Amino acid sequence: MSLRDVRIGQAAPEIVNAVIEIPRGDHNKYEYDEEMDVIKLDRVQYTAMACPQNYVFIPDTHCDDGDHLDGFLFSSFDLTQACVVEARVIGVIYMDDGGEQDDKVLLVPVEDMRFDQVNDVSDLSPHLIEEIIHYLKHYKDIKKAPGVVEITGHKGREEGVKVVVEAINAYDQL
Repeated sequence: MSLRDVRIGQAAPEIVNAVIEIPRGDHNKYEYDEEMDVIKLDRVQYTAMACPQNYVFIPDTHCDDGDHLDGFLFSSFDLTQACVVEARVIGVIYMDDGGEQDDKVLLVPVEDMRFDQVNDVSDLSPHLIEEIIHYLKHYKDIKKAPGVVEITGHKGREEGVKVVVEAINAYDQL
């Protein structure tokens, strides 16, 4: 099956299909290339930081940076790149990347009973969110032409769902 065939899911915007670009613990930056229909290496990370959770994109969405809506998927166990996971939206981290709004939705797998009681970021350890925020603030620190990444806050499920709706609407307008 082609990644082009993956849809957002029938229960969107609360539950979406998330496609893993960067597995938790990886040091490389991978991105989905729509033209080639593959996930390819974008760059080797500039810092010695590993991705703290699975970095994903949401199909059938579009954001101001020209890409799909991205996010972080918490998981109990390692998942594979290009794996499609049905995921529940639990929040959002608001991020400005070099002057472009680049929000990241926060998700948990629907089919992992360890996350059955997690419906909002407030149901997680705050440390898990702080790890992601730290990663986003610093993963470009030693890049030769550093971009300024600013985290402007994070919110819970309701705001996360709003961000998904906005990205779906932007995709529909393409």
